Amino acid sequence: MKKKLLLCGLIAFTAFNFVACDDEDDNNATNNNSTSDTVSNDSISGGEGTNSNLSAEFIEASECLANAVGEERPLSIAYKYNAENGEVELITKDVVLNCAAIPSAEFAFNGDTVVVRFADKNEGDKTKCYCFFNLTSKLKGAESKVYYISTNKGVSQLDLSKNQEGEIQF
Repeated sequence: MKKKLLLCGLIAFTAFNFVACDDEDDNNATNNNSTSDTVSNDSISGGEGTNSNLSAEFIEASECLANAVGEERPLSIAYKYNAENGEVELITKDVVLNCAAIPSAEFAFNGDTVVVRFADKNEGDKTKCYCFFNLTSKLKGAESKVYYISTNKGVSQLDLSKNQEGEIQF
């Protein structure tokens, strides 16, 4: 009897895990294997980030700029704001990823805060090497006001009411 209960419990647990993994794959299906991803305000983490009119699109990544092993560079984002169409071109400089990476950026929004996550879409073999990459993205629906950009390196203020182009540091 105990063996049957244990076996049934194990089967139920395994089935639950397959269903949970399958749901996550469905949520990520729109971001896999493409070079241009348009992301709305609730596309990361099953609805994280709401109350925003912003959206973002990953445009492209540079080739490996330099070997990142043993070298530290501050992360920065150069920006250029076009007030007429509400778009901000963002060039994130010196993102460290595996040398075999297929670099990408993912976005989430919460009011005036833009959360940027740097991603590697290469699901294959990795190398023992890390590179610096520059990633270009476009923020849409921006207004001439203050936004906060959050990355794994911290949070910086992007004040589009004062400057239409510049660079922020993390």
